[in-house]
Amino acid sequence: MRHRDEASLVGWFFHSFAHTQLGIRSVELQGRVVGRPEPGWYLVQFSQPETIQLVKFERMSHWQFYPDSDSMMMTAAYEKLKVEEKESQQSLIRACPRCKEPGGIPSTGPCTDCANGG
Repeated sequence: MRHRDEASLVGWFFHSFAHTQLGIRSVELQGRVVGRPEPGWYLVQFSQPETIQLVKFERMSHWQFYPDSDSMMMTAAYEKLKVEEKESQQSLIRACPRCKEPGGIPSTGPCTDCANGG
């Protein structure tokens, strides 16, 4: 997003992000900026749960903003696919049943070291 002055965020949609246990970025919150009662504060409508809160501008500094709900929803769908793909890849890396080190192979057999008598 190009630099926007503080007042022009009203009407824009947003996502905030968190990181999963695997370190994957995923959508945490989404919603719309519905007002600016005074400088430095915004009235924000969150989608889940559906609430409206006053939020300081500084808290919003890492949010990603969109001009319309379609753009926000397309990004959410894309981010969800990325999370599912990473989680799927991680599930293929199983720990060696003997030494508990990641085996790096899609099986439950021993890692290379243990298979070779290590």
